[in-house]
Amino acid sequence: MYNKAMYWHNKAMHWHNKAMHWHNKAMYWHNEAMYWHNKAMYWHNEAMYWHNEAMYWHNEAMYWHNEAMYWHNTNVLFAVFGALR
Repeated sequence: MYNKAMYWHNKAMHWHNKAMHWHNKAMYWHNEAMYWHNKAMYWHNEAMYWHNEAMYWHNEAMYWHNEAMYWHNTNVLFAVFGALR
């Protein structure tokens, strides 16, 4: 009985070890992929931060540019219609 039990136990361990070998292989490549994915995400997020920073100041500049154009155009209209009066 001992021999029969050990035979099947060893067979089971053989396949279990095979499965663990492939599982560990898969985990190695998964971790490799995650390493590069995380590196990529870091730089992507860095780029997005500066892009958003640039957009904030661009929008700020456009706001004041549009404000200036409003008053400029208002004054031009007053000047034109004032001259036509």
